[in-house]
Amino acid sequence: MEGYGFFEAKKMFPRLLTLFYILENDFEILPQNVLIKEGIVTNQMMRQTPYVRVEMPDLERVAYICDEEGNVSYIFDTAKFAEKGLTLEELDIEDKGDKNSLIEKYPGIGVRIIQTKNWRNQIEIALQEEIPKIQKEIIKTNKIEPKSEFKERRNWLSFKEK
Repeated sequence: MEGYGFFEAKKMFPRLLTLFYILENDFEILPQNVLIKEGIVTNQMMRQTPYVRVEMPDLERVAYICDEEGNVSYIFDTAKFAEKGLTLEELDIEDKGDKNSLIEKYPGIGVRIIQTKNWRNQIEIALQEEIPKIQKEIIKTNKIEPKSEFKERRNWLSFKEK
């Protein structure tokens, strides 16, 4: 139904390719030295592109990356993950809400990174520093300002005043 304006194709961002670029150029880790596993997409999911799990044993990190617009990226510390008795196979089947809950339940185990102009820098930070430090760094680099449609009060003219 694309021609009818009901569905608009989502943009794709080369996040996975960018992750490989970061690994090779900033950490000297070649793609053949990481483990890659593609997830699935079910009919119940809004996205049409699967997440890809990228294990980086040299960095003790695992990333969940989706190139489709509107999907966050996740980086988890595999050493801390193992300390909690958790497995990547369990994490693979968790949805975004479960991943977010896991990050809240075990501070420092992982980080959620949204697509912004600072995405690349945030991924690099998440791969090289301890995760407890990252949350503050991500907030600093995003310079997020809460936006609200109610922020500015406008005085509308009545029909009579026009």
